[in-house]
Amino acid sequence: MTKRNTRFQPGVSGNESGKWKPGQGNPGGKSKRRTQFEELFNEALITEGSPEEAAKLLWESARTPHQ
Repeated sequence: MTKRNTRFQPGVSGNESGKWKPGQGNPGGKSKRRTQFEELFNEALITEGSPEEAAKLLWESARTPHQ
């Protein structure tokens, strides 16, 4: 009788039903609110003002010390 190998094998799940499935949860680490903000922000950049104005606002925001 051969001894069974019970050591953890990298990349092999011991619980197949507990694995992440495509479209389940947020494995990418990007929150729904962050995604929503980016969509609304990009829409506002496109529809409000000129690209130069948007670039100026972003540049100023990036260079202003935040508390």
